[in-house]
Amino acid sequence: MVRSASAVILEELRNPTSPTAQIAALKHVKNELTGHDQKKAIALKQGLTNSLVQILEASLNAGGKRGTHEVNGHTDRQFDGSEWSDQEEIRLQAIMVTESIAQGGPSFVSPLIKAGTLSPLFDCIIPTKSPPRIIVAALRTLIVIADTVQLIPDFPHQTEHYPVGKELTTALSSRAVAATFNEILALPFYPREVSLVVQLIARTCQQEYYQNVLVRAGILDGLSSRLAALIIQLGYVLPGVDAAVIATLPSPPPKSDLSIYLEAIRGIVEGSKYRTARFLYSPSIVAVFPTYRPQPPALNAGPFLGGLSTPLQINPLERLLPQIPNPQKKGESGFSRAFPGYGNHYGTPRDTSRASPERPLSSDDLDSPMFAWLLHIARSEEGLTRITALWLLKSVAGVLGSNSLDPRINTSNGTRERVLAFLGIPILVKMIDHNSSPYLRSPSSADHSLNLVRDREKLLVQERAPFALAALVDESKILQTAAQDAGVIKKLAQLLKATFNAVSPAKPLWSPDSDSVLGGDTDLAGSTSIGMPGLSLRQVHVERCREGALRALGAMAGLIEDHRKEVAKNAITPYLIDSLKPYSYSGIKTNNGSNFTRNGNPVRVILAACYAARTLARSISVLRTNLTDAGIGKPIYELLKHPILEIKLSATDVIINLSAPGSPMQDSDSSTSNNNNISSNKEMDTLMSTGTMDRLVEHARSSNPTLRYLSLWALKHVILKSPFDGKTKCLHDFGTGLLVQILTGEDQAGQNQYPTASMGVSNAAGEQVDLLNAVEQSMEMEDSDDEEQEDEDAMTDDMGTLSKPSNLRSTSTNLHKSRLRVFKNAEQNPIILARRDDLQIQEQALDFLRNLINGATCPDMIDHVYQNIGSARVFDILLSKLRPRSTFSPSPASGLTNHTTSSIPKRFSFGVPAISPSPPITTTSAAQQSNQTPFYQPPEIINATILVLVHLAAGRPKHLQQVIAQKSLLQAVLPHFVHADPRVRGHCVQLVTNLLWVEDSADGPSARHRAKELQYLGMEERTRALEQDAVADVREKARMAAGQIRDLAEGPQSGVGYRGGLSRGSVGEMRE
Repeated sequence: MVRSASAVILEELRNPTSPTAQIAALKHVKNELTGHDQKKAIALKQGLTNSLVQILEASLNAGGKRGTHEVNGHTDRQFDGSEWSDQEEIRLQAIMVTESIAQGGPSFVSPLIKAGTLSPLFDCIIPTKSPPRIIVAALRTLIVIADTVQLIPDFPHQTEHYPVGKELTTALSSRAVAATFNEILALPFYPREVSLVVQLIARTCQQEYYQNVLVRAGILDGLSSRLAALIIQLGYVLPGVDAAVIATLPSPPPKSDLSIYLEAIRGIVEGSKYRTARFLYSPSIVAVFPTYRPQPPALNAGPFLGGLSTPLQINPLERLLPQIPNPQKKGESGFSRAFPGYGNHYGTPRDTSRASPERPLSSDDLDSPMFAWLLHIARSEEGLTRITALWLLKSVAGVLGSNSLDPRINTSNGTRERVLAFLGIPILVKMIDHNSSPYLRSPSSADHSLNLVRDREKLLVQERAPFALAALVDESKILQTAAQDAGVIKKLAQLLKATFNAVSPAKPLWSPDSDSVLGGDTDLAGSTSIGMPGLSLRQVHVERCREGALRALGAMAGLIEDHRKEVAKNAITPYLIDSLKPYSYSGIKTNNGSNFTRNGNPVRVILAACYAARTLARSISVLRTNLTDAGIGKPIYELLKHPILEIKLSATDVIINLSAPGSPMQDSDSSTSNNNNISSNKEMDTLMSTGTMDRLVEHARSSNPTLRYLSLWALKHVILKSPFDGKTKCLHDFGTGLLVQILTGEDQAGQNQYPTASMGVSNAAGEQVDLLNAVEQSMEMEDSDDEEQEDEDAMTDDMGTLSKPSNLRSTSTNLHKSRLRVFKNAEQNPIILARRDDLQIQEQALDFLRNLINGATCPDMIDHVYQNIGSARVFDILLSKLRPRSTFSPSPASGLTNHTTSSIPKRFSFGVPAISPSPPITTTSAAQQSNQTPFYQPPEIINATILVLVHLAAGRPKHLQQVIAQKSLLQAVLPHFVHADPRVRGHCVQLVTNLLWVEDSADGPSARHRAKELQYLGMEERTRALEQDAVADVREKARMAAGQIRDLAEGPQSGVGYRGGLSRGSVGEMRE
């Protein structure tokens, strides 16, 4: 080592002559390396990292387990100086040297991880092995490493040559580390170690596997207990909370740690209703914020409460939020541009004797005091605490608004959305302002003195505000309207544009050697060579802001057409296209003094850009002008070839909407069908090229269920208006054998592997019947995690010990257990997940088959399908989908998509809306179900199957005769005339209309025969019954079909008995 550490010192570290000499050598190395990246690089080249790992492992083996002392029932962890051994000092100094090296950036973290530093560091935080000083030092080092890993670019080849991020995640996700975290969280009092563990979890918990490991280890319950203790300490004590329950809570953290606790909990529960429910229904949270509701008092004239004989038991949390206007009439959202001021959070009782559209919020409306408390925290706190509280509020609201039997169904009464629209969205939009920070300005005017520690909260506030907004407004028109009324789209567009200012790369490391390792070598980097320099802090911040802006813009454009037009008006399309470009390999330099420079985007930005493109592509007007003119086709096609699966899925998602009927691509096909499909639109022509079709077919044959599902969805759009040759080639490349296997479920080893894995099934009326309790035991997999089950049982059993009236305690505990069981099965039960994937793919395969035989080539394609698959096989498959099942099958509760593409080729030209949520669930126990009760496929499968029949009945007269000859198949359609889903009823009537079509005068006798066959089968009676249907569209179709049957069956022999004015058409639905 030059000037920093001599060979003698390094030899002392490897082979110490005495503990005292080794301590002195470690201190010398620490002092020499601190703040000197050049010296760190030379030391790494000489093998310092391997020496540090050996020292840590040796000191751990020599130290063994430490003794503990019991003081007043608690473990005394304060050690005096006499207990501090030389081995502990060696370990502490080695950890401090490791931290100093890690602070050098990604170039130095890579060799540290490759040397195996993580394992001894995690061993050093075990309370029984190390004293508090060592645990604190090790946790600080791990936090530095975790923060620095985020500066490493995610190249596609990173898994092979630069897997440091993956190695850190793997180490954190181990059960041993999670158990250590839980042990630290359970320490008495509130030592520094607890705060550092929470910080480490908050900064690293992003992967689903890691989240589930933390839940199973009890980390979420431990964080909930500490948070509950802090809530009590802050004075949010509800009436009736037992002091004995409060006494069982651990020591509360300081208020300054509130933000990291909220962030850690949000990180664990995000993306999962089950984990969120585990938080809401954890014993400590239920004890502090009980969910039971007091009985309403009798009515009478009262001085304050508008006619209540006794004062209403107003929850104190209700006083923390201002009044909001009530909706004035049915259908009014209750939100206006003039939202109320913050007012006094602790207002006095309101005089309701006079008429007023305002009233205090009630926990009855919000379903849980936690919702009101989080919203109050968001309004009363600032910065990161405010953003994190609102972000966590989204997950909480998602659980509170979910149906107890089917998590997909939202049963919210809209109160939470109105409250957030008035009290949450405005303050969050105000925090999105690119001008409030110098970090997004050009390098010439920006502050270059950014510091990861000092400026971390400022950076995170700027980065996370768009993410929190995107989470809140997603799939909510009320909240999207509220955000736009505050001018958020313009702000987000400015933020996105600001991220494309020039970003200066990290400063290169100087070296006097021409072939020095300071430039980094991603192929040869190991424990003795410096790694890739990585990104600068400023550049990572810019990319995160870009990702957040794209996510928020995509969420704002998700449901409202005017918002999509507003996004287009702000001219963000060129920046969106640029955000679709991934990092290029040319950005990696290995020569002396070079750095990674900005050239492309990381994976997360590309995924966000695909999301924004998908939502914008729902608008045909925007699609025709901005997206196509900017050339979105080529980058999307390139992303289909990306090695990362998530990017392939997102790119396919975009193609689904770009290729939907009505898009320029479909229009160009129809306008050039007689010119060998030569399109004047070059971008759409690129997207419709043979390469795209072949790539989608390849993905549709993938073993990954999600990729197969989305690729089939995209293919069914692409082939919708393709010529006959294109459709036949697509079917040949995909394989008729594989298509039949998917339609029958044989590619998933048959349907018998799902005998009783059901959360609900459809009865004859299409209503959902819950069978969860009946099959609960059979749903437990043999390879289920025993520890997880025991942990959940312990948690739910503890619910019964909470301080409540006995009747309320029993009711709420059973409800919580039931909801947790439903959420867990919906997300983690492998049988349900496998069956859900199977049904999703089957639905898209049915739609793919339907679109093959759609359009002008319908008759020829029907013949082609019959020739390659067999007409009998096709009808058998359709019959299996329509008839009652002998075993229970998952309903839409199993998670079938809420969207489909419908293309009706003949007879009627009408639009089929996107599949709506399932009809109301009828709760019926298994004991009440008899063997005679028929159970059918989910409505999505029934609807797709009948639509295939509608298309088969849209061919030539011989094809209609083939359909009418299938008596058993048509009888299987009869029960679905009374299906709860109006789409199914309408398509049943459409089938009748198509079967009665009269091609010409020669077809008259055959059509009359078909009409009489339908009368004989009972379809006329079912059709006439639908003339009184509650849905106007179904009524009109039924009246026309009934008239056709009457005219054909009773008309003259020589007449042509068809009703005129019926047109051919097709309608497609886009990807939501």
